[in-house]
Amino acid sequence: MKFIHVITVALVVAAMTTLAAKAQTNAGKKLVVREISLGKMPPMVTSGKPVVSPDNRRVAYRVMHGGKYCVALNGEAGKPYAAVEDLTFSPDGKKLAFVAKKGFRREVVVLDGEEGKEYQYVDIASLTFSPDSSRLAFIAAPLGGTNSFVVLGDKEGADYSGFQLADPDKPVMLFFSPDGRKLAYGAARETAEENYDYEVVIEGANRKGFPAPGPVIVHGFSPDSQHLAWSAKLPGKWQVVIDGKRSKEYDEIGLNTFRFSPDGMRWAYVARRTRKWLVVDKAHEGPGYDGISDLSLSVSAAGGRLAYVARRGEKQWVVVDGQEQAEYDGVDAGSLQFSPDGQHVAFSAMRDRQHFVVRDGKESEPYDGSRGVLFFSPDSQRLAYVADRGGRSRFVLDGIEGRDYEGMAEGWACFSPDSKHLAYGAIRDGKTAIVVDDQEIAQYWGNLGKLAFESTNRLSGVVTRIDDKFDVEIVRLEIEIPAR
Repeated sequence: MKFIHVITVALVVAAMTTLAAKAQTNAGKKLVVREISLGKMPPMVTSGKPVVSPDNRRVAYRVMHGGKYCVALNGEAGKPYAAVEDLTFSPDGKKLAFVAKKGFRREVVVLDGEEGKEYQYVDIASLTFSPDSSRLAFIAAPLGGTNSFVVLGDKEGADYSGFQLADPDKPVMLFFSPDGRKLAYGAARETAEENYDYEVVIEGANRKGFPAPGPVIVHGFSPDSQHLAWSAKLPGKWQVVIDGKRSKEYDEIGLNTFRFSPDGMRWAYVARRTRKWLVVDKAHEGPGYDGISDLSLSVSAAGGRLAYVARRGEKQWVVVDGQEQAEYDGVDAGSLQFSPDGQHVAFSAMRDRQHFVVRDGKESEPYDGSRGVLFFSPDSQRLAYVADRGGRSRFVLDGIEGRDYEGMAEGWACFSPDSKHLAYGAIRDGKTAIVVDDQEIAQYWGNLGKLAFESTNRLSGVVTRIDDKFDVEIVRLEIEIPAR
C-alpha cells in the first residue's frame, strides 16, 4: 500500500533552512506549505525523467525489476512488460497512457492500467489525447500486417503506407482541433514501387481526405478550430495550404514557424525564395533577409501585431509590425514576445558582449549574460526576466533585482493570475530553493514538472528529497499565500 502523509506548516516547513525561516519572518508573511508524498522511487528507475501530470498530482516513471519493466504511478508499480515507452498524461492529469511490449511484434497501449488490443507495433511517438482528455489517438500496425492506421478511441482508420512527421525535431504526428471534435494527420499510400499518393486526413463527424501534390507536413488547427494548415512538398518547391487553398510556391518553408492568431483570422510563416528569407503574413510578403529565426515569429494575442528576428550580414534586428528596431550583435529569438494585451513587446539582446532586455524599445542596464527566461504578467503591466552577473543569476521584476543564485530551475517560474505574485525555483548549493515574492521558502534536492498557480493565492509544484537512508521521495508542494 502506498503511504501518504500530509504536513501543514505555517512559516516554516520541516527541514527548511534557517535562511528560509529568517526570510519569511523578515517579510512578515505567513506562507502555508503542505507537503504530500507521491511515493518513494525505487533504486531501479530506468533512464528518463519522471513524467508529472499537468495538475502536479501524479508522477509516473519506468522501473526495471527481474529483467522486465513496469510503470510506477505515485510509487505504486504496475504490471511488468518486456518494455514500456511513451508515458503520457491526459491534459486534465487524470489519465495515463503508455506503450507496452508484450513479446516479439506484440505491443499494446495501456490506458489507466487497462490493456487495449494487441498490435504488431505502436508508434511510440504518436500517443495523443484530445484537449478535453476524453479520447486517445495513436498510430499502429495490425498483427501480421504491413501497413498501419490511426486508432481513435476504439476505431481503426484506413490503411496507409506511412505517416508524415509534423516536425522533424519533435515527432508529433496527430493533431486534435482545440475543441476536440476533429483529428488531422498527413498520410501516404504506396501505389507502385516507390510511388505514393499523399493526402491530409481529417477525422470527425465525417471523414475527409484532401489530396496533396507531395509529402505533407501538418502544422495544426487554428485556435478557433475552424482552419487547418499544412505544407506540401512539390518537385523542388513548397507550398502552404490553408483549408485547401494553396499559397505561392517557395524554395523552402520554415517548418517550425507557422503561427495562427488566437482568433484564427491571421496566420504567418517563414519562407525562402532563392537566397532570401521572408515572412509571409497571410498573403503579404515582407522584405527579404539573409536569415530569420525559426523560433522568433510571434503573433500578438489580439492578432493585430507581428514580430520576428531577422539577420542581415552579421547583425540582427527585431522587426515589429514591419518596422526594424535597433541593430544588435545578437537577439535571443526564443525570448521575443508580446504582452497578453498586445501593447508591449520585449526580448533579450546582446551588443558589444553585454546582454540586456529591451521593452518597447527601451534597454535595461547591461548584464554579463541572459538565460532567455522572460515573460509578462497576465495583466501585461509587469515584466520578469533572468539576468546573470558575476557568475550568478537573479530574477529582475519591474526593473528591480531579486536575490542572486547559482542558477534557475527550468520551467519553474510563473505569475499568479492576478499578477500580484511571482514564484520561481532557484538553485542554491546544488538544491532547488522555492521562492515566492523574493522570499525563500524551502530547499529540496530537485524539482520535476512545472511550478504553477492554481488560484490567485495557491500554487503547486513537485519536488524530490532524500532521507538519511538515501531514499528518494517525490513530494507535491501546495503553497498558500494568505491575503494581505
